[in-house]
Amino acid sequence: MKFIVGDVAAAISGLEPVRGATVELIRIDNSGDQVGDVLAQTVTSIDGSYMLTLPTGVNLAGDLVVRITGAGNSEMRAQVVQEAVNISPTSEFILRKFIENETDLKVLEPSAVVKLSGRVEQFDLTAGSDLSTLFEQLEASVGEYIESQIEVIQAEPGNASNISGTYRSASMQLALHDSKVYSSGTFAVDLWRSNFVFTGNADGSVEVEHLGEESAWGSLHGNDEQIHGFNYSVDMEEKIRNLFRRFQQLECPGDRR
Repeated sequence: MKFIVGDVAAAISGLEPVRGATVELIRIDNSGDQVGDVLAQTVTSIDGSYMLTLPTGVNLAGDLVVRITGAGNSEMRAQVVQEAVNISPTSEFILRKFIENETDLKVLEPSAVVKLSGRVEQFDLTAGSDLSTLFEQLEASVGEYIESQIEVIQAEPGNASNISGTYRSASMQLALHDSKVYSSGTFAVDLWRSNFVFTGNADGSVEVEHLGEESAWGSLHGNDEQIHGFNYSVDMEEKIRNLFRRFQQLECPGDRR
């Protein structure tokens, strides 16, 4: 872990590396308060970089943070969710947003935090006179976005097996055609019905098997006074075929097929 930016020990005139600052590795609860003792600590070098070794049994996690404390107990923190961690106003702001949204920091996926941080750090931060000004800039620019992403991160993963089963889809299309040249028009109906089997797997994937499809099409051609023609085609179960046969037996002058 290396490179720390932002001077919390004095007024900020720019985001400059902090040298000789103490960096502490700690656990925090969902309110942001320290839990237990400091796990490890070090001091930043002349270029603001630092190096910490994670104690045995301590892994990357959303509730594991590095902290630098300045004058008046002002502090900036960053979640230790990857090997290279930058402590900055942005990292502190993101952590505060997680806390404000009552996020369970222990169960946060490190990769999700890394992805969110990468997007937010693209924001062009203009240094102000103090941290409060910087946080106001971040709130105005990316506060709402971060909150929306936190909702996604916290969403419980679905169980694909819950949607396993047999499904049927059906659709109908109506079509009308009129002519400016002839005194007749056409009314047509298309029907489809399909059967599927969904099989949800433990890895979240879903297999879809298409069992078959049935369809029917029919059209009437004529004018307000007389039907001149009736056309149809079917590819479906026998009971639907019988329905179309009865429809065919209607007195409709003209060609039938």
